[in-house]
Amino acid sequence: MKIRGKKYNLKSQEVKVFLALLSAGLWENERLAQGYTSEIDWDVVISLSREQAMLPLVGNGIDISTGNLSDGLTREQNKAIIRNVYSSQEYSTKMASFVSQLFAFLQKNGLKPVLLKGMGVAQCYLRPQLRPLGDVDILLNGDEYRKGLEILSPLASKVFDEGVEDKHTQMIVKKKYVELHGTLHVHLTKKTDGILDRIQEEAFRNDLFRTANLDPDIKSSTAVKLLEPTRDVLYVFCHILQHFANLGIGLKQVCDLARLLYTYRDELDMDFLRSNLEELGYMVQWKSFAALMEMYLGMPAGIVPFTEFTTSECADASGSSSSGIPAKYQRKARRMLNYILYTGNMGKNRDVSYRQKKPYLVKKAISAYMVLCNAWRIGRIFPSMAFKLSLKGLTDGVTDLADGR
Repeated sequence: MKIRGKKYNLKSQEVKVFLALLSAGLWENERLAQGYTSEIDWDVVISLSREQAMLPLVGNGIDISTGNLSDGLTREQNKAIIRNVYSSQEYSTKMASFVSQLFAFLQKNGLKPVLLKGMGVAQCYLRPQLRPLGDVDILLNGDEYRKGLEILSPLASKVFDEGVEDKHTQMIVKKKYVELHGTLHVHLTKKTDGILDRIQEEAFRNDLFRTANLDPDIKSSTAVKLLEPTRDVLYVFCHILQHFANLGIGLKQVCDLARLLYTYRDELDMDFLRSNLEELGYMVQWKSFAALMEMYLGMPAGIVPFTEFTTSECADASGSSSSGIPAKYQRKARRMLNYILYTGNMGKNRDVSYRQKKPYLVKKAISAYMVLCNAWRIGRIFPSMAFKLSLKGLTDGVTDLADGR
């Protein structure tokens, strides 16, 4: 069976223009989009932008570009981009109001909710409304998770099956997807989840949070709590790794990490961040994502901490670029980008229709095949990580099969 994905040539003009416009829109720096001609296939650029859920930011990059890059856009293509930008802004405004009311309701019932991921990280963007939003992720600590589930469930039009072990429930409230989390677990390894448990416990015990007003135009809107920057960086990074190792991560999530690191670059607890990354064993992955952000997303050099390279990392027969990134990490960044474009945002380009269409045993066989295919692709980037996760995936699959799940 062929796992559906889209293969892109990183040297193609369309991919280069997409990345240039995304970078320009992300940092609002029109110089990042200079040096390209308008003689490109804009349908490919727009399609790629949609697959990565980044069309609003690409549209922003087009808007601030001063050259003739966008001259090749047809009237219909230009209208499609504008509609997407306005739609993103409108939805973001509605979501800000919804989340503000939801938090006010939870707080009124004596809970202390914390906003995770998407909408929280969007506050680090120069234009938060251009960061496309999905569901609302809320962390409730200890017994508050169960209480939150009890008071929100009656308001939901649908409540999905609960992940009892890691305290996770998805529901639909006022046509919005809401995910309640009782833990920060990402299911990479038991060690990772254990460290995230410790981070969560410390945050609530010592009140290590920051606040944000999601709708500054409304004076009465409720301020929401977010994890303090260093712990947020660690959680977002582990979440990215989890999706990267499974169905796939999108450039949207990598942009989140870039904006989070840049916004709080002077406030991060470097000792705490380094010690936890080293304990997690993810320093190679950290440096690889740093290379990806600098090489392809316009991240200013020197912002990502701990990107100093050892002698052995720099000792490469093929040398390193003038940017100071060793060839080893340049290769990893290229392969990571290839994989991200192939899978699409959160696995958008993957064919997972078999889960609804195929018999039980066939589904399990296909899932095992996908685990091995992922291991091969990720193994070319992070060999040790791929081996451990593929072994875990196959073991979990056999356990599920034995239990009839």
